[in-house]
Amino acid sequence: MADLLKSPDSRIILVAMDAIENVLKVGKTDANANRGPNEFADHVEECGGLDLLENLQRHDNEDIYQKAVRMLRDYFESTDADDSNYTDPVVSSDGSSFSFG
Repeated sequence: MADLLKSPDSRIILVAMDAIENVLKVGKTDANANRGPNEFADHVEECGGLDLLENLQRHDNEDIYQKAVRMLRDYFESTDADDSNYTDPVVSSDGSSFSFG
């Protein structure tokens, strides 16, 4: 199913994304019930689906882009969205600011 995310046809990509998202939803429900990880998300990652979803964030089709962003946010721990390395900007006495990280 993940290989369909490489299709040149946007409709096929969207259908494949819907199917993968449905599997991930079931995995999330199971994970919440068992207080464990989403094993289906792990399987998607193992078969290269995570990399393909990340690549779809640069797709020309806005629907594909939005769905990819939402799926990555909802079902995968993203290091880009991880705020643990974020630091508040430092404000100097003259009001200018800068930040690290």
